[in-house]
Amino acid sequence: MIYGLKVPLMGFSSSVSEKAFSQYLLIELAGANDDVLKLLPPLTIENDLLREGLQIIEDSVQVVMERREAILEGLNHDSQNPG
Repeated sequence: MIYGLKVPLMGFSSSVSEKAFSQYLLIELAGANDDVLKLLPPLTIENDLLREGLQIIEDSVQVVMERREAILEGLNHDSQNPG
């Protein structure tokens, strides 16, 4: 089984891969700009192990999204209060 998830935000897929790796899940990147997360579980994976891996991916995406939102909020706050 192979699945690719393209995320067209610069650096997003790389950040998700790094966060997942810190949780002991290896996710390769693909695409011209490393904007595709390659999901390659074995065909014989146990359901519990698959669920655990998918949870790590979900958690990693959530963490990266929250970090990006915090950065954007900080940028917006700085531009509204330049002094």
